[in-house]
Amino acid sequence: MFWSTIFLLPFFLHSFSPIVVAGQTPDFPIVDLGYAKHSVTAQWTGPGGVKFGEYLNIRFAKPPLEDYRFRKPVTPPPNETEVQDGHRLQLPVCISSKYHNATVPYKGYGWGQEDCLFLDVMVPEGTKPGDNLPVVHGFPGGHFIYGSKNAREVAANGLFFKGPQFDQRVIFVSSNYRLGIFGFLSSSVETSDANIGIYDCMAALEWTKQHISLFGGDPNRITVYGQEAGAGIIATMLASYGGMNGTLPFSKAILISPNLMPYRNSKYYRELLYDTVLTSGKCVNIGCLRLVSETELMDLNRLSVQDDSNMSGGGMFGPGLGFGPVVDGSYLPDAAQILISQGHFHQEVEAVIVSSTYNEGQGIAQEYGLPERFLEIVKTLLPSATNITVGKIRDIFQVSPTDPPEKLVRDWVKYMLVTCNSVWIGRAYAAIGGGRGTARKYLFNVDPGTPGSDLPYLSYINHTVTPLDDPVTADRMQGYMLNFIAGAGAELRPPPGSPDWPLYGKEADMLRVKLGALEITRDMDDFNGICDTLMDTVIFPNSTSVALDPGVALFGNVRSE
Repeated sequence: MFWSTIFLLPFFLHSFSPIVVAGQTPDFPIVDLGYAKHSVTAQWTGPGGVKFGEYLNIRFAKPPLEDYRFRKPVTPPPNETEVQDGHRLQLPVCISSKYHNATVPYKGYGWGQEDCLFLDVMVPEGTKPGDNLPVVHGFPGGHFIYGSKNAREVAANGLFFKGPQFDQRVIFVSSNYRLGIFGFLSSSVETSDANIGIYDCMAALEWTKQHISLFGGDPNRITVYGQEAGAGIIATMLASYGGMNGTLPFSKAILISPNLMPYRNSKYYRELLYDTVLTSGKCVNIGCLRLVSETELMDLNRLSVQDDSNMSGGGMFGPGLGFGPVVDGSYLPDAAQILISQGHFHQEVEAVIVSSTYNEGQGIAQEYGLPERFLEIVKTLLPSATNITVGKIRDIFQVSPTDPPEKLVRDWVKYMLVTCNSVWIGRAYAAIGGGRGTARKYLFNVDPGTPGSDLPYLSYINHTVTPLDDPVTADRMQGYMLNFIAGAGAELRPPPGSPDWPLYGKEADMLRVKLGALEITRDMDDFNGICDTLMDTVIFPNSTSVALDPGVALFGNVRSE
């Protein structure tokens, strides 16, 4: 994880000048949302003299406090009579915590506040209703336990600031969602709302769909953007309700290293997490937890993230299955990866870009007690997997006796947590549109190739603000993204000096990003069989064979056609 990427924003913005804290100005008027009026919080002059304004800390739902705690977001937000200028919060971050040994530049083990369902809107100068600019709505990463709209993963900010250079002006929205126990604690036994953090993101997107035209944006050209956990949330949205129950409030998606474990039968670990929090809070039900103070709950969140045993299958945090989306039989009728692979996803989305780095497992995999603990780690994700099945999985990754033991779990996490997600999503959207497909994929193949290592390329502004060894490649990557956001349907015009980036298609052609070069090549992760084997194992974990037909669907006990 590139902490410098997440927490670079204050330096990033203050590198621009002048900084003007503002109310209403001709270029940035007061916006009347119906329930509240917002004036611009700040104006900035970016590279090339381009001005932009930020409307910060706009409510998109009621404060999730007291009886609204541990419930889906409630809309519309409360009415506010005074003009809001965005200065209402000192730290507009949902309650977060760090995991073991994380070098997060915040003191202590927890930060943020419960009243956090806010979003920000960034607009170029002079934008007005009717301009119909394309919109990017971003969700932060952070393994579902930390992250905020303030980070904006910075990469999308880079696209925003560089847009005029490519003759593409965009509006950018970023929103918070509840994290840790606040966003992902639920029980399959006791009546409670599951996947609350996902519903927060959906509520924010619905806000954008309804209100962005007031800022000059086009509600029919919304591209949703996320990295790691943020991309995992988007993958969950693509699979929501098995592709049924209406359309999604966006037209395109950019999923940077989608971080999502394919938990299918998570009832035991879901209850373990739930019971652990209740016991630690001296409560017997979730109603009791709604009466606990915010400070006490913040401490319970820290305990759940850091102090309790991690048995989450690698790359996730918290007891049991860790934090993240769970199969709830409704919004998520099965694991998102299975739904997508079986064709049960939202095919109305016009186009997607999905990516991975070549070293996704580095830095997020558990590497202690190996290889002895590999059986335990795999069976946490696949409780009914046989020892034979686990042995076959192990043979896939540890092909040489001289392979270091940590390679085993790094590769397991790399493929199961991120790489195969990008393959499965790419394949799914490659198969629609009359066989032409609507997906593109890139592999970031520049050292160190760890999670988030491509973000500096997407966030690059200039050598003064964001120094980078290969600014030419960064400019070209940003050009692709901006042309994708602004283009019609799945079309993508290559930036000057760049190759034509083909659709993923049956040949699984992708863009490989190398130091000083962009090349079109075949996605070997699509052809090496690893993702097929892992999908078979997720569907048939107790089989003695892992060479089963991946086209066989097992929705009988989950969902009816």
